[in-house]
Amino acid sequence: MATENEAVYLKQVPLFAGLADEDIGDLMSLAKRRTFRNNEVIFHREDPGQVLYVIKEGKVKISLISPDGQEISLVVFGKGECFGEFAILDGLPRSADAVALEKVECYTLQRSDFHNAIMKNPKIAIQIIEVLTKRLRSTDQMV
Repeated sequence: MATENEAVYLKQVPLFAGLADEDIGDLMSLAKRRTFRNNEVIFHREDPGQVLYVIKEGKVKISLISPDGQEISLVVFGKGECFGEFAILDGLPRSADAVALEKVECYTLQRSDFHNAIMKNPKIAIQIIEVLTKRLRSTDQMV
């Protein structure tokens, strides 16, 4: 069961900001806590995408390996940010690698639980669209 501090924390995460306390409580009852060690692989490109991650502490690097074997760092996520949302929305394999850059504590939500939460509260869907749009705009500026 979620503690009050965890619920307060989740309400500060852009993806869940503005949700009612009851909705946050529902999400927290479905979320699991995970810890990853420094340099631990969280997932590889092409892994099945069934989990959304919300970082409570630490940093995670998202990267790709180029055809010539060079690592291309795409982004580093930190406290309060989420990753893995593409795969839980479209059900396709992961599009990049995720590695903990330090000890990482995060909450995880399974794809089926996340879909149920969206069906119950469409505001979550709108907020994830906003998060993804900001990321796309950021990517466009990099090109």
